[in-house]
Amino acid sequence: MYGGTKAICILLAVMAVAACTQSGPSVVKSTTPTVTYQYDGTEQEFIETSHQADAYCEDYGREARLEETYRNGSDHFAAYACQ
Repeated sequence: MYGGTKAICILLAVMAVAACTQSGPSVVKSTTPTVTYQYDGTEQEFIETSHQADAYCEDYGREARLEETYRNGSDHFAAYACQ
């Protein structure tokens, strides 16, 4: 019985960590006044990169402007400049 309880506790811990894992766009490069995000290629995540870039540039009193989008294999990227 103890082994089963231990296995359940481990499973619950793994599920909790997975639930806390951030999904969505992630910063891959940040050099003021630019920021580049990697995203999954969907329109929803592309829009999220725009919101995140706006927040990033706001910290510098500037607005984000999309500089380019590009792919590297199956990875999608969006680069913004703060202006």
